[in-house]
Amino acid sequence: MKAEEEEEEEEKKKKKKKKKKKKKNEEEEEEEEEEEEEIEREERRRRKRKIILIITYFKLTIFILHILFPISEVPNPPPTRPPPTRPPPAGSHDCGRNNPCTPENIAAELFYWPAHDPTQFIQCDTAGRCFVQDCGPGTVWDQDILTCAHP
Repeated sequence: MKAEEEEEEEEKKKKKKKKKKKKKNEEEEEEEEEEEEEIEREERRRRKRKIILIITYFKLTIFILHILFPISEVPNPPPTRPPPTRPPPAGSHDCGRNNPCTPENIAAELFYWPAHDPTQFIQCDTAGRCFVQDCGPGTVWDQDILTCAHP
């Protein structure tokens, strides 16, 4: 009987050792997982800081460009040509006193008109704003076909 008891005792010791070894392995695995998770968190923090830095540089670049090249509030700068000295031809328009961009014309979808200068034309938008547009080189406005054409 003594031999059986010793065997049982030996078996119990082996089981205890196995349990200790298993517990130690589990603890080591948990520590490794925690370390890996911490490394991943640190990597995410690093990427986030990098993205914030890129966005900051982008905003700074936009700010500097806005200072160097301000956006004009004027939709159409005034023409650099001197106004014509001759009286405007009959049936011609401008964006001032003889503005064709009236609600009636817009409702009738009449958006293009001859200007005082034959190398230009008047374009209206749906909001009733008036724009003086230039014809291409060597062309003049033709009201019959509503486009610039070679004379």
